[in-house]
Amino acid sequence: MAEATRPHLLRASAGTGKTFQLVRMYTEMVVEQGLRPAQIVAITFTRKATAELRQRIRQSLVAAGQDAELLAELQRAAPVNFHGLCLRLWEELQPQDEAAPIILGDAGEEQELFFEACEVAWLHGSEAEAGEVGAAVRGAAPCFELHARLPSDLFAAFARAREEGRVPSADLFAACDEKGAQRRAELQLQEVLDDLLGFAAELAAKNAASDQKLRAKLATFFAAREAIAATQAEDAPLQLGRALKQLGRAGRLGSIVSAPAREALLQALDAAFAERHCARLRPALCTLGAAAWEEYGRLKAARGAVDFADIIERLVHRLEQDVTARQQICGRTRAVLVDEAQDTNPLQRRLIALLAGMAAPASSTGARQLLASSPPAPSTPAHLVVVGDAKQAIYTFRGADPQSFSAFAELVRQRQGTEAQLSVSRRSQPALIVGINHLGAHLFGAAYEPLAPLEPDAAPTGAAMFWLSAAADDPT
Repeated sequence: MAEATRPHLLRASAGTGKTFQLVRMYTEMVVEQGLRPAQIVAITFTRKATAELRQRIRQSLVAAGQDAELLAELQRAAPVNFHGLCLRLWEELQPQDEAAPIILGDAGEEQELFFEACEVAWLHGSEAEAGEVGAAVRGAAPCFELHARLPSDLFAAFARAREEGRVPSADLFAACDEKGAQRRAELQLQEVLDDLLGFAAELAAKNAASDQKLRAKLATFFAAREAIAATQAEDAPLQLGRALKQLGRAGRLGSIVSAPAREALLQALDAAFAERHCARLRPALCTLGAAAWEEYGRLKAARGAVDFADIIERLVHRLEQDVTARQQICGRTRAVLVDEAQDTNPLQRRLIALLAGMAAPASSTGARQLLASSPPAPSTPAHLVVVGDAKQAIYTFRGADPQSFSAFAELVRQRQGTEAQLSVSRRSQPALIVGINHLGAHLFGAAYEPLAPLEPDAAPTGAAMFWLSAAADDPT
């Protein structure tokens, strides 16, 4: 196993024996290094993976002759997912005489409460009819479903921000580049107009009777453009786009402006309209979001409830700010094993770094961190073992950072740690692995780490899958 206290990164594709290696490393920490289960934090993601890891570690320790006392300690400090770990540590740090909060769990309870907060803040609160919130409701109502879609979208945005370690605020609503979009549309429009004006000049010079209808259509278009510009209507870009589409259907005129140029102009006009519309709606959305978030906090407090994001936020804050709590939890932790590291988000990585006694890996998102300062690291950090596979990242929709594994890899290198790779597939036939490697190289290029079959010379048995690949020079 990697040298104790030096971080270790293990790249493990699906079917390469990752769980076996995790169990082996955990067992060696106990049997050879003398660590107790309470000194080892082992984290994975799903309940199923947690149950399997617990069972296999217990079986391995029993086979290694560990006594009943240690096995009972393993039961109390068994591998967990992030929610389970945060609950366990938070309960340990809470005073015994303090009432335990109600946990808004996985059954959508937090989302239901947030929807209630939106309804109260926007439609029934003291600011609902008058004031800033009332004005925001009236401004947003024609464009958004205030009873369904907008609360759902806001909840998803806030949840992701919190998992990234950001505080929900107006920063979540992208700034609008109204002037820039308008300028780009004008440039695209000028290119098309130049082409049409040049064609109109050619028709005028020829003055052929057969071109009379074409000249009339061009004149109609230019007149419509002037009229649309004069109105300065909010949907003027869309009106101009419709006029251009009509012109494009007029026989020879449709071939004067190339299809790519026409499509680029239509996209630029749509973007200009959207940016203008978003710029006007953004203040209302910021107001509604702030009101809903504040009401959500009040409703949780009134019920004595917290959601899972509250728990990890408060736990990280407590470990950052409370020296006694940090010594109690981090001081006893001598090893941290992280499974499925590619699916972690910045706040989870911050907790891992605290438990391991080292600085957090940098987040590729550039997000403003919830906690700006870092406590002094222990003189001897815990042994951090990170296991994962960037190709298997599946939780980006829940705030997982796509570059998490790269961030951990950089941390390991900075601390002169070790890296290893499991590349032998113990699950698939050689013929299938050839196809997977071909597809992986096509999708990921040089970054792809190919698999190797367990028995490369074995004859294929049973069902097989064949990949159909296009020739290298096939444009499709």
